[in-house]
Parts: sequence; C-alpha cells; structure tokens
Amino acid sequence: MAMPTTIQVQRETLDLLKRLKVELNAETYDDALRRLLTKRRRIPRSMLGAHPKLKPFKHEPEFHGD
Repeated sequence: MAMPTTIQVQRETLDLLKRLKVELNAETYDDALRRLLTKRRRIPRSMLGAHPKLKPFKHEPEFHGD
C-alpha cells in the first residue's frame, strides 16, 4: 500500500472536494479524486468544445414579432 502524502489546496478547493466526496459517496478523498480523474480522462477532447474548426459562440438578438 502506498504511503499517504499531504498536498496544499485553497480552502475553497477543500470545500469543493468535500462536496464531491459526498456526491460520489466516496469513502476517502483519494477515492473521490481517483473517480473524478478517471472520468475526466475518458472524455474525448472533441466533447469539451476543443474542436479546431468550431467557431466561437456568437449571441444573436432574439426576435419578438407580433
């Protein structure tokens, strides 16, 4: 078994990690982080808005005709 280690995070990051642990019903912070990282690695870049030919979003004014 690997030895535990300590990392420094901002208080807000710790709060987010605590919520993630509860949402995932994870037993430990390590488990929550591993699940998050594993899930993230499975998402293709093309699904993250990184398509090279994709044009930037441009908001069009709404038409409110009678």
